[in-house]
Amino acid sequence: MKRTLLATAVAATLFASAPASAIVALVLNGPINGSDLGPQSTSNPCVIAATQCQQPFGFGFNNFVQGGTSAIDAYSTNTTQALPDGLPGNPYTVAQLLSVVGQTFIVDIDINTTSANTEVLQLFQVIINGVVQFAFNGPASVAPVFQNGNGFGDFSLGIINLAGFAPTDQVLFRMVMTGLVDGGESAWLQPVNTTPEPGTLALAGLALAGVGFTLKRRI
Repeated sequence: MKRTLLATAVAATLFASAPASAIVALVLNGPINGSDLGPQSTSNPCVIAATQCQQPFGFGFNNFVQGGTSAIDAYSTNTTQALPDGLPGNPYTVAQLLSVVGQTFIVDIDINTTSANTEVLQLFQVIINGVVQFAFNGPASVAPVFQNGNGFGDFSLGIINLAGFAPTDQVLFRMVMTGLVDGGESAWLQPVNTTPEPGTLALAGLALAGVGFTLKRRI
């Protein structure tokens, strides 16, 4: 009986801290009016952009060139350069991201076009060790109703939680957009403070209860 309770407690604790096996859906929020998202110069690192970004030391980004095309399939890279569409760049590590944005963060997206034009976010993925772990699956219009290309985010995606991933795990970001007309779009990371989800709290409580009951039986 004691072994069963201890096994249950350990399993619950491990489950609570391990990465989820299913893809976590990212929620798109916006358009947002104001200065909640950014500015990019102080909220970073930038991961994908068609403009110059302010970066922490050692962080690169995909400085993609729109080149007059109306669509992109852009990946991030840890060495600042312009990558061709569909080409994964040099990945970040979890340790790098933790050092700057912490365990939980959102993605801010700044759209650089007029409100009369419609750009569409088709896909955004967070890929860890070659496996998609977090994803937004569109399509969704991302026309900046309130602010156009001013360095603040018009939309956000989140929340991304790196709990349970190893510091050496490798992370890539991917953004697919269509209907681009002006260019200068950028995506950067911004830390957030979160409280544990009810499911995590329940599992942690189960683990503590199991350990406590076992210790009580020993007395």
